[in-house]
Amino acid sequence: MSPAGTVRSACLLALVLALAAPCPSAAQSTATPEPAARDPFTAALAAAGLDAGDLGLRPKSYWARYPNLGLIPYRPILFDDLFAEPMRLHDVVRIMALAARDYLDPRYDAAAAGPLYKLAYFVGFEKKVGGFRNYGFTQTAVPDEQEPLVRAVQAAFERRGRQFHYTVMGKPADWPRREEAVRRAVAPLHPGLRRALGKAVLELVEARRWVDMAFRKVDREDLARVWQIRDLTETQFDAMEYFPEVDDVARALDEASLYYAGMRTLQAAEGLKRDLEALLRAESGVDWGAAHLELETPMGRLLLGGTGDDRHDARDAFLVVDLGGNDAYVGPAGATSSPFVPVAVCVDLAGNDRYVNRDRMMPAQGAAVCGAGVLLDVSGDDVYESRCLAQGAGQFGTGILADLAGDDRYIMEVAGQGCGLFGVGLLVDAGGTDRYRLHGDGQGYGGVGGGVGTLVDVAGDDSYFAEPDASQVARGDYHGGGEINYSYAQGVGIGRRGDISDGHSWAGGTGTLIDLAGNDRYKSGTWSLGCSYWYGIGLFWDEAGDDVYESCAWSLGSGAHFGISAFFDQAGDDRYLGYRNASQCLGFGHDYVIALFVDRGGDDTYVARACALGYAQRMSQAFFLDLGGQDRYTGAADSCFGRTDYPHRLARPKLEFTYEIYARQVALFLDVGGADEYGMVQGGKPTAEIQSVAADRNDQQALVPAEAADRDRFRHHGIFVDRELLGAPPIPWLADRFSSLHER
Repeated sequence: MSPAGTVRSACLLALVLALAAPCPSAAQSTATPEPAARDPFTAALAAAGLDAGDLGLRPKSYWARYPNLGLIPYRPILFDDLFAEPMRLHDVVRIMALAARDYLDPRYDAAAAGPLYKLAYFVGFEKKVGGFRNYGFTQTAVPDEQEPLVRAVQAAFERRGRQFHYTVMGKPADWPRREEAVRRAVAPLHPGLRRALGKAVLELVEARRWVDMAFRKVDREDLARVWQIRDLTETQFDAMEYFPEVDDVARALDEASLYYAGMRTLQAAEGLKRDLEALLRAESGVDWGAAHLELETPMGRLLLGGTGDDRHDARDAFLVVDLGGNDAYVGPAGATSSPFVPVAVCVDLAGNDRYVNRDRMMPAQGAAVCGAGVLLDVSGDDVYESRCLAQGAGQFGTGILADLAGDDRYIMEVAGQGCGLFGVGLLVDAGGTDRYRLHGDGQGYGGVGGGVGTLVDVAGDDSYFAEPDASQVARGDYHGGGEINYSYAQGVGIGRRGDISDGHSWAGGTGTLIDLAGNDRYKSGTWSLGCSYWYGIGLFWDEAGDDVYESCAWSLGSGAHFGISAFFDQAGDDRYLGYRNASQCLGFGHDYVIALFVDRGGDDTYVARACALGYAQRMSQAFFLDLGGQDRYTGAADSCFGRTDYPHRLARPKLEFTYEIYARQVALFLDVGGADEYGMVQGGKPTAEIQSVAADRNDQQALVPAEAADRDRFRHHGIFVDRELLGAPPIPWLADRFSSLHER
């Protein structure tokens, strides 16, 4: 027998009784379960002497040396409760996915309230700041009946403390005469277009007022320094550099006003889209190709293009509007281009457009630093290229990129594609086959300061790529031998671990990737696919399709150091192809982590090396669930399949780890249904040997020897269950308990 075989392999009688007798024959498979039958998850816990109330981590102030929740600032709103009640994770992500599906469904009545605004609440604002209930639009601007755009521009001047009219010696100045210049510039425009633009300008003037209110107590010098920081994602995870001005701004900031400004900015963009579409439908005979406008205001420049192929230089622009055509955008395009343009919107109605920004210091393509930026592209096969803080990124603000149709490509370096750093960053793609590519720190990245970063893709066979090769991009992680990169991508929450350096710890945020349809492909290095670190929350949800996941270490519902990680694949024949030293993955927790991996069905393939498939380390709680199909598993016999690191965590821990005696460690591997195959790796090499701890239709409590002290037996639980369990009740906390808006 191999060393792994020395682990106690006898099935517990209690587990056998709890999970019922051997699998029924085909003739018995339709029998109604007995009323007392329990779902397989509950039964597995019960056989180990546990119930749902025993799950979760609840740290106390008297735990010596433990970095207590109350001492870590900027924690995500959800963190404390989910740390204590991890089985609520499914509800949280399910509601976000349902919001994406419902509000972006063509049947949703957009006239009631903007679908993007409603969605952004559930996947963004609600996860960052409380106080809002999302009842509907709050647009209040009423444009002037006679000269809507002229008077809106006048408001932009006067609200910024600038004069719109000049007088000299009691009479109008000879020059400049702004009102006359604006009137001449807008005169060629269709009256309906002037009204739509005027309303949007007024809404953005109001949004700017709320941005100013948000920063009213913030030191101007601190604000300027924060605006220039572009490497928060790259310098904070292990606290390599401390920015005191970030702490100072965060403490003085009025968050409610800042995110209300973000809501108003999104409403302005979505309202403008709706007004323009209605206008173009009603006036289909108008030649819109000649529509053109460029105005300078204290808010920034206002740019308008018609239905031709236009080129827009979006630098210093607070509003860019294009009615159609294959357009080229240079610069920020719907992003805060400087501290003096903290509110920006870009709306493009149609065409195969290209958005390009080469300046690393320039936020772009639906991004905001200390403000609010929104890019809304309605249709067309578009290309987005940028470098840092782009494609749905918020740093002390709200950045949103929404692309509603077409086969699109998103290319950038770091901090984007749904990235929040002390802010909210959202990327929403509502249709088409899309390609997402970056170096790292994005595709659903919740960064320091309780940032919220969410990527939502509704349809299509999509690909998500975070460069794993350190020879291509220098982000090498020692967990991958220095040759595989830190990805920090595809649904991750990453905080600032100050306990190993200067003591300034900042909690991570909530990072989420939601993909609702298609046969998708995910490629990444380490720290990806529903992963968390240092009081962050990493969430991942793929709703349908035969998907391929390629990653190295620290991925697929895993995390380290007081994080919360959850990965859900709802359907399809999926392949989880770990490469190199594929470890710390597929439901793995290290150092007080909640780690949850769930695959709801399909014939799946899992390849890992070690510390995977339901492995709990340093008093974590790690759960791996595969709930249907004929699956194939490869993993290490001594650190996979429902294992904990006992006996390394001793009954009498050393002084530095005294807090470990107060926690309960749980590892669960649960496979329900199908004839499954198990292959082992020994010393990194595959073998054909099937260990008794991992076999089809086998139930075990494997990790706590009989001679262990009683308190160890009650604190360390390693559980392996592979059962057919035909007729067993469904797992209650995985039930779809919420109805769609469109159910009939």
